[in-house]
Amino acid sequence: MNNVKSYKSQLWLRIYGVTAGFLSYSAIFSVIMNLFLVINRSGSDLSGLGYTITSWLLHVIYASQLASGLKTFFAILVIIGIAAIFLTCYLFARKGYFTALLVGAILYLLDFILISVYAAYVTIDSGVLLSLIIIHSLFTIIGVISFVFYFLILKHQKIDHNDHPLNGPHEGVDK
Repeated sequence: MNNVKSYKSQLWLRIYGVTAGFLSYSAIFSVIMNLFLVINRSGSDLSGLGYTITSWLLHVIYASQLASGLKTFFAILVIIGIAAIFLTCYLFARKGYFTALLVGAILYLLDFILISVYAAYVTIDSGVLLSLIIIHSLFTIIGVISFVFYFLILKHQKIDHNDHPLNGPHEGVDK
């Protein structure tokens, strides 16, 4: 019976680790796609795999009166900076910090909401808009799954969530 409990706990930890990874997956996709758009500077300002806030800031940067080299510099800085925020949330969430998972998920949800605001602000190809909505929906679902497994792990380890030090990882969640 103890082996089954241990196996279940290990399985839940793996699933949590993978699903909390939505923060890192989205950051990696965003960096790749937005750097591609910055380097080519052709086509849409909005990447179907990127963060909406990044696209919005890139739009502001490229509409500014800055020199071309400065525009590219600030664009790359924004792309890497926003992705770094999500990667940092992932790294701490992977170690069991619930606050990092919550902050990352809230930021991602706000980014999802910005799609409609951004779509009204600029002209967007319907295919890019649809892919952006689908990708954000999938990552949001994966984020919800990570919350479910986070709390399953807590329950399984018989640790009250109120006793969880939000400034420290759970035993067994830390990798």
